[in-house]
Amino acid sequence: MAQLRHVAIVVRDLEQAAPFYERVFALRRVGRDDLEFGSGVYLSDGVFNLALLRYKGARGSGLSDAASFVGTHHFGFVVDNLADTEKRIKAAGGTFFFQLGEGEEKVNFERKFKDPDGIIFDISKHGWTQSAEQATDSRLRHVAIVVKDLEKSAQFYESVFDLKRVGRDDLEFASGIYLSDGTVNLALLRYNGSTGSGLSDANSFVGAHHFGFIVGDLAAAEQRIETAGGTFFFQLGEGEEKVNFERKFKDPDGIIFDISRNGWAGTR
Repeated sequence: MAQLRHVAIVVRDLEQAAPFYERVFALRRVGRDDLEFGSGVYLSDGVFNLALLRYKGARGSGLSDAASFVGTHHFGFVVDNLADTEKRIKAAGGTFFFQLGEGEEKVNFERKFKDPDGIIFDISKHGWTQSAEQATDSRLRHVAIVVKDLEKSAQFYESVFDLKRVGRDDLEFASGIYLSDGTVNLALLRYNGSTGSGLSDANSFVGAHHFGFIVGDLAAAEQRIETAGGTFFFQLGEGEEKVNFERKFKDPDGIIFDISRNGWAGTR
């Protein structure tokens, strides 16, 4: 089974965004790249890599509005065999997009693809830079994407990456199918409007949407978020001890993330 171990967000200022996630979630800074087409700062909880990116144009990003775009951009899987995975991706309707780096045996080497909805994801043989020691208070274990058709998208990620289906919700404001690699939860969502999504174009939006952290103490985490300049956005569920209960926030750039006490279906 593939391992979902990477999510990338595009921020306004790398050095202003990185301290927010370092202070709030005790993520450790594990690297920086300054390339011809973009720059990035990489953070880690010891298992999962969070990339903060700033693109210069469409190259590598696929963004026509790279100068102004801010938000969750893509996510990535560690796989055993790049060639075999690429065959499965193409057989399932995905398309190759971009390669970053040379030498598949290197950490941070990745091949980028688009799923049938055009959502960007990476595959890597040896994953992304991690810290030597896991943070004690938070674990990044949830990535959410908005898709056109829940069942079609679920079948794509199940067939390509052997993810297991672990649940479904049909709520007043949204529906979702939840997949898992045994550690991290991938949520496939379809929103009905701006409630819970923050999307003014919820009926047409498709793409990476948000990500989430498991934290030991919700109240303490919320205090750190607000002190660092984040703002509360939305609560999903009742009873913080329940799986899938989450409180949603926006970071200082307006990027949505969740915190949860006991995580999401299929998280460990």
